[in-house]
Amino acid sequence: MVTIRYYGWIAERLGRRQDEINYTGPLRDLLRLVGEDIELNVRERKVFVALNHNSIKDLDVDVGEDDIVAIFPAFSGG
Repeated sequence: MVTIRYYGWIAERLGRRQDEINYTGPLRDLLRLVGEDIELNVRERKVFVALNHNSIKDLDVDVGEDDIVAIFPAFSGG
């Protein structure tokens, strides 16, 4: 099972904070399954992704059993 954790406005928009799904394959395709244009937002740097607590820029990395994917909005501040 892959655990997907959502943070900030992403969790609010999806109406949930976490999913667990049976999936093995590229992170890019997993993000497309999540919906809400997450993959597009990652490419535009509005959303960031971590895989097993490491920031990910290469969306073609494979994910699978026991992986944890965190999806969170870009940080802002003043």
